[in-house]
Amino acid sequence: MVKKKKIAIIGSGIAGLVAGSYAALKGHEVEVFEQFYEIGGVMAPFTDESGYTWDLGQLLLEGLGPDEPFGMLLGELGVLDKIEVIRDEREYIFPDFRLDKPKDYGGFKWRLERLKEVSPEDAKGLEKYWQYYKQFTKIMTFARRMDFSKGLTSFINKIRMTLNMLPLASKMSMTAADLMKYFFKSEKVGMVFISILADFFVKPSQFMGLGVAALNPEPSFDLRMPAKISKNRQQLYFYSIKNGCHAITDALGERITELGGKIHLNTSVTKINVENGKATGVTTHDGTYHEADMVISSGSPSEICLELFEEGVLSEEYKQQVKDVPLMDSIFMVHLGLDPEFDARKYLNCVCTYCYGMYDLEGGVEKALSGDYHKGKDGFVIHVPTYHSLEMAPENHTAMTIYTICPNVLKEGNWEDKREYFADKLLEYSEKYLPDLRKHVKVRRIITPLDWQKRTMVKHHAFGGLAPIMGKTGLPHKTHIKDFWFIGHMSESGGGVPATAIPVRRLMNKILK
Repeated sequence: MVKKKKIAIIGSGIAGLVAGSYAALKGHEVEVFEQFYEIGGVMAPFTDESGYTWDLGQLLLEGLGPDEPFGMLLGELGVLDKIEVIRDEREYIFPDFRLDKPKDYGGFKWRLERLKEVSPEDAKGLEKYWQYYKQFTKIMTFARRMDFSKGLTSFINKIRMTLNMLPLASKMSMTAADLMKYFFKSEKVGMVFISILADFFVKPSQFMGLGVAALNPEPSFDLRMPAKISKNRQQLYFYSIKNGCHAITDALGERITELGGKIHLNTSVTKINVENGKATGVTTHDGTYHEADMVISSGSPSEICLELFEEGVLSEEYKQQVKDVPLMDSIFMVHLGLDPEFDARKYLNCVCTYCYGMYDLEGGVEKALSGDYHKGKDGFVIHVPTYHSLEMAPENHTAMTIYTICPNVLKEGNWEDKREYFADKLLEYSEKYLPDLRKHVKVRRIITPLDWQKRTMVKHHAFGGLAPIMGKTGLPHKTHIKDFWFIGHMSESGGGVPATAIPVRRLMNKILK
């Protein structure tokens, strides 16, 4: 019989809620502490009194089907049937060509065939890439099976995964920049496969080459595509969530309370209590001490680990680990409410469209890291949730979000003074793809890095959390403080909603056996 434990969880983003749900499901006493007035972290909705709702965080989620990893996780927790998932896709637009899916389904390789037209000299390289993609898909298929199996079956899947990595051994040390040069002659073609790195604030010369295939699951560009390429080669689909991503965190929050757990909103943790090298509970902003057998924290390593422990509790080595965590930077986001006369479907085929204004990704990320904001010139993302969720806007109106990556601190000026100017410029660039957009704006809400910092109570806003740089890692889940664990998008699991949640499942099954 499992001994019932008191578990304190700091933060109610996806990591904290998944941890809390698993702990409560296993019969433990759970308390979740959230400094904001609603749960969800960046998966919480952004609403306006005029009737619009927008998403804040990851706009499309991978692997939410009932037989896919994130969907299986939510199924285990008893919440998958409480949300409505919609299989979805994305579209890329580059300066002089557009990668929109063909009217008639073109097979697994339609993108590659289209790119052969863009750059005929890369025809052979594209075929080599396809072989690499299939091999990587096979590796990931066994990795996922390993995660959701037990005992001998899990061990066999691990062996098969390892053996299938051997054909790619020569590419293990390659960066994304190296891999693109290995496959392609054209910078344009390479940009198609690595452009999403801009969202991570990582230069191609910093990102692991083998990870490129993970950024390009082919069904995410055409939902008609079968998931199965061949035996042991299973791709994942991308999904939107009906009425917004907050439906997932809302369902998890409800599950925790159904199982007897408590969620404290508007409650900041000001101290993690430690006695004789063991976490014993947390103290909140009102001075209340909450005893716990285990403390699990998500959030910012700096704000949590360097500010909530008494002096002398953390080792100098651990403090340095915290300081060494590589973080992404922020985003500049403009939420729009559009009148009934504007029909985005005339111009955009998908709920989520990535528009790029350049091909020099290395230089573009370098500029952003130096504090130079491009104002939308280098690219932006357009998200239209009302394509599938009419409830997110007043009747016949459109909710739209346009965002760009941006530095936390500007090289010149500050975000407060320039917020309206930058919003104007971003919409101006957007009109290249959305003619006369500004004429139809009824509501405009701007979110700058300063707003993100206030909302999440951090000094440095990292939109996706950990920057995936080769040779570097996030903060380990296990710490040198007994019964204190660190999880979330700045931990060793890295960023992204499913990529954050699934390692938490693994951890909770390990520490709460």
